[in-house]
Amino acid sequence: MRQTSKSNFLIETVGHAHQKWVKANLTATLADLRQFLEDVYEEFCQYDESEVIADHIEELGAAGDYLSEWADHTDDDEPATFGYREGNLDEDIQMVDDLIELVGESFKVSRLHRSKKRAVK
Repeated sequence: MRQTSKSNFLIETVGHAHQKWVKANLTATLADLRQFLEDVYEEFCQYDESEVIADHIEELGAAGDYLSEWADHTDDDEPATFGYREGNLDEDIQMVDDLIELVGESFKVSRLHRSKKRAVK
C-alpha cells in the first residue's frame, strides 16, 4: 500500500483526534474505530440536541469515552450540547471513512500517528 500525502494527513489527524481510544485499543482496526464512532452516534441520538452533555455525563458509555477527548464538556461558561458535539462526531466519522477508502478497514489503529515527544525523566 502506497501512502499519499492525503492518507498521511488523515492518519495523523485521526490518530490525534482519537489518541485515548487508540491507546486503549492498540490491536483494533479502522473498522473497529468506525464501529465505536457509530456506537457513539447511536448513543447521542438518545438525547435532544439541545441537552447539555454535563447533565448526562455519568449515564454515558461509549459516548462518554468519546467525549473524554475534550476537556470542555463540563465547562460552565458555555456547556457543550449533544447537538454541538454531533457536528464534531460527523466530521470524525467522515475522516475515518475517507481514511478507510485510502488504506482499508483492516488498517491497525496502532499505526496511526503517535507523538514523537518523549517524557522527560
